[in-house]
Amino acid sequence: MTTTATSLQNIYFIFGDPSSLMVFSNLARIVKKNLKDVNTIAIIYEHAYLKNLDTEQFLDAFDSIHYVPMCDFHRNILSGYVKVIKFKRAIKKIKIEPNSVIFAFYSMELTINILLKYVERFVPDKNIFLFSYSSVLNLIDSKSKFLNFVNYLYSIIFRAYPMISYVNNKGDLVYRKYKTEPKFSKIELFNPERATTADDKNGSGSLIRLPYPLVKRPNGAIASKVIVFFGDSTIFDFHPQLDKKFYITKLNKLMARLKEKCSSNNITLLYKPHPLDNGALLEGFNMDGFTFFDQKLNAEMMFSKYWENIIASYSVSSYSIFNGSQYGIPSYWLFPYCFSDEELKSRFHFVVVEQSSTLLKEVYGPEDMGSIDNLKKELDLNGIEKQWYKAMGNIFKGGIV
Repeated sequence: MTTTATSLQNIYFIFGDPSSLMVFSNLARIVKKNLKDVNTIAIIYEHAYLKNLDTEQFLDAFDSIHYVPMCDFHRNILSGYVKVIKFKRAIKKIKIEPNSVIFAFYSMELTINILLKYVERFVPDKNIFLFSYSSVLNLIDSKSKFLNFVNYLYSIIFRAYPMISYVNNKGDLVYRKYKTEPKFSKIELFNPERATTADDKNGSGSLIRLPYPLVKRPNGAIASKVIVFFGDSTIFDFHPQLDKKFYITKLNKLMARLKEKCSSNNITLLYKPHPLDNGALLEGFNMDGFTFFDQKLNAEMMFSKYWENIIASYSVSSYSIFNGSQYGIPSYWLFPYCFSDEELKSRFHFVVVEQSSTLLKEVYGPEDMGSIDNLKKELDLNGIEKQWYKAMGNIFKGGIV
């Protein structure tokens, strides 16, 4: 299936938030396998999250990598101004060829916002594609007048796309979105386990829907069969409406059922902290029977590297489990049993419905633990690769022969 490219020379992958790292790392491997003599160039901003991860082992399909400093919508305009100037100086050193294709990941960061404005000076709009995951609900709907004023100032001063900020009831930033969506074509990633619907566009039009690009990597030293629990020590900061005592009591009850299930089946239980937890455990979590997973990987890296060993994944509310289901791994969300707030439960439930995967299970009680473990799937990697190859043929419009 290897081809040559006539007019296409470079594909620039502009990484967004850390969840984009494995998407673009996997896609770069598919590109290098199928497009001969095409340069794959990564532009990665120095996110604090990524600094806590061992990323180099996953970036081998890129011919060159540009690391640029991060800038953001700082409330201190002077501090923000200094960081944007430093960022702009760094990106001006990156030569963008006019016949290139740009793959950029949708992000709420100012870094990506300004980068999109920069590359469209050199590359026609039809060659720029924005990646995102399939629809995910905003959990918090409150807009911040002050932060939106700051966003407006940055858009005027730095000619960035205007954005809208949403905050939780403590006033902490939760999410930003573009006030008016950028005019570029969108590539929406859906769960490979889920069949495409009749209205999916397969590599054409302004909305292109494609399966999450999967690549299986050689694994390292890990037990033959593992179940992973993804923790988050800051959940009560992010969702202050939760009852901490209720949450921990319910969670430990579910974990007791999981330990009972695994003890007689030679299964290793791993506790995987969030990369920004800095090794901190979820307060009150009973670690008896669990092994602390201390490798510097996020969920997507872990699934890609240890795909064959992981038989199930669990989390109360981390989106990590969506990554598990994308790799054909039965995955469980525990929020229906552990959350005390009914409104928050309904909002998370909406996300599960949107994902529409047989490998995602909401847990309403101990009896649901392990109920879909026998559904693990070996996904058709060749079929997924062919879908991307066909789509790229349309995307590059004559660049592939």
